[in-house]
Amino acid sequence: MTASRVLPRRLATVAATVLATAGIGLAAPAAQADAALSQLSITVTEVLGGSVQNYYLTCDPDGTAEIGSPGVHPDPVGACNRLRALHGDVDALKFRPAPCAKEFDPYKVAIIGHWRDKEVKFVETYPNLDCLAVLTSPVVPIPNGNAAHGSPKTVK
Repeated sequence: MTASRVLPRRLATVAATVLATAGIGLAAPAAQADAALSQLSITVTEVLGGSVQNYYLTCDPDGTAEIGSPGVHPDPVGACNRLRALHGDVDALKFRPAPCAKEFDPYKVAIIGHWRDKEVKFVETYPNLDCLAVLTSPVVPIPNGNAAHGSPKTVK
């Protein structure tokens, strides 16, 4: 081997030895997996009625908090699977014409946090609970557990 190939290998070995001796070490796979953890805060506000509900969602792993605890997302697996299908693009949840009720009782949704290594800041207002459910379920929990007109159908 030439000196130009040996020197970088020796330097890398010396650097790893110094870091290990100092207790620093190199990033372990578990630490890298933790860096991919997605954490989102979801707030649903009834604009005219004033009620506010907050939810906390974690993905990768899905739902690290106990289901049923106050503020914990009621369907973390379903929500995380939908977000994965969208590649974390919460903008795909924005309001658009959809087969939902026509009444006006607006709900505002805010989703703040990070999806893997991408910062998320999403705010959108939907004309009513039914449209909210049709367009965002199961990512955004529906207040009181149901839409205005029965079970929501998700629009992709």
